[in-house]
Amino acid sequence: MRSYVGSGVGPYVIEKILRAERRVLVCCPYISREYADNLVELSKRGVQVWVLTSDWKGIFRIFERGKIVRERDFTKSIVLAVLPMLVSSAIVFNVQSALLGLAVGIGLAYKYGVKFYENTNLKVKVLRRTDSGEFIHAKIYVIDDEYAVTGSANLTYEGMWKNTEHITVYETAEEVMRVKSDFIHLWTQVRETVF
Repeated sequence: MRSYVGSGVGPYVIEKILRAERRVLVCCPYISREYADNLVELSKRGVQVWVLTSDWKGIFRIFERGKIVRERDFTKSIVLAVLPMLVSSAIVFNVQSALLGLAVGIGLAYKYGVKFYENTNLKVKVLRRTDSGEFIHAKIYVIDDEYAVTGSANLTYEGMWKNTEHITVYETAEEVMRVKSDFIHLWTQVRETVF
């Protein structure tokens, strides 16, 4: 276990998160759009991402959009692109008609040649501020079950690079599992789930 105090904690937190290969656990009240997008992209690459946060500046919408992945369906695109060309050339038997059919087909392929699926690697819980004042304020980051950070740094540009922060870095298996256990405890306590 080691600690760091000062500005520029990004190398200890976000740079480690961006290199994750299996799992990232984030508990943080304030997450900027840029870092929310980074977490969504990680999840799309197959990394399990669990986020416990507040509803700061409607940030949950980025995560909500990240739950649905749009991907080009190659087979569907080819069929949609070529079929109108074949039909039009079979009916009219000329090159202009075939080219027009191909152009229409490419347009159809671009618009409809996609498939959508749910991104199951991204799990997000949002605790909105309640009348009692309950609010997620802890900052916990666990990367690949091998590295963890706790402290004052939010997952924002200011928190990573500008503000004076204090963080503690954990790298032994026992320390990391203790921090992960704390995260899981918080995760199970928060009932309000956006998705």
